[in-house]
Amino acid sequence: MSTEHEATPSHSQPKLSEHVLPGGLFGRLSALDEPLPHSMKRWFWCWGSLPGFFFMIQVTTGIMLAFFYKPAVETAFESVRYITEEVRYGWFIRSIHMWSAQMMIIFVFLHATRVLITGAYRGKGRWLTWMVGFSLLVSTLMFAFTGYTLIYEQLSYWGVTVAANINSYVPIVGPYLADFIRYGTEVGDITVSRMFAFHVFIFPPALCGLIGIHIFCVRKFGVHIPGNENDISIEQQIQKQKGPYHFFPQHALAELVVFLYLGLVTILLAIAFPAQMHDPANPLVTPEHIKPEWYFYATFRWLKLFPAQIGIILLGGLVGVIFCWPFVDRFLRKLSPKVEIGLWASSAAILVILIMTVIEAIA
Repeated sequence: MSTEHEATPSHSQPKLSEHVLPGGLFGRLSALDEPLPHSMKRWFWCWGSLPGFFFMIQVTTGIMLAFFYKPAVETAFESVRYITEEVRYGWFIRSIHMWSAQMMIIFVFLHATRVLITGAYRGKGRWLTWMVGFSLLVSTLMFAFTGYTLIYEQLSYWGVTVAANINSYVPIVGPYLADFIRYGTEVGDITVSRMFAFHVFIFPPALCGLIGIHIFCVRKFGVHIPGNENDISIEQQIQKQKGPYHFFPQHALAELVVFLYLGLVTILLAIAFPAQMHDPANPLVTPEHIKPEWYFYATFRWLKLFPAQIGIILLGGLVGVIFCWPFVDRFLRKLSPKVEIGLWASSAAILVILIMTVIEAIA
């Protein structure tokens, strides 16, 4: 007599996500699932995905703006003015583009800060995740820089001019870098064209590639569990009792809620504080107090503290140290196993950056 039993169909209630999403779509999206630590239920673990969300807004609104923008000295400022003042809802699209750029930068910084102070770059292979992430941060800043130069107002013109002059102090290749940025001794048509090419054709595909590699590294090398050995032990006990926290649908739905909330905040900021038109670029009038955008304040203040070439060399050295921070931290841990020198040093560096930013803002 056979001892096999027929499988009984399950009568369990479908999950909320299965009600919300069509069955076929739910099944395909379930392939994205992966087990995650329960610590990721904390809302600030969405910081890593938020730059990607705002980048998609940037691409969408950027395409709309590109229909009207003309990248030339004679036409750049006027085309932006036309978008802002005459195109139907142009002011709104431009404002969303501006505020989503600010949000993208803020959350890239916040994500990097969380990774630093929790030591999330530690663990097998996570040095690569950190290096790709840091490359994303630098690319995001350059993406933003090339964006505001396209308006061709006073900040745009003198921002490019100062950037080219700073690059000219880089040892050996400095003059070539400055000439490449300006294409000559002064900012002109080719400069605007090059900034447009970087902003539209180079940085967006580069960011897409880096985001893809970063996601691959996160899935390949896993997610960091913050805390000490006791916290890790508690996490393991929770996973034994409840099972892992799932990326899909739990974490994906949590991220969707955060996306919707911050999307609404961006819209409200665009309405309350829309993008403005300032004085057009004038090479004959140097502004009395020229400052870059706020995300370059700390760098600007740093370069004021040292003679030009020394400041550039030291800044380049600091960037190299941050890029290689997982290996620097590993060396410091071997040097002093009982004291978290690396975490204290990175926390102090973040504090110094904040202080320098505030000092430059009020100077």
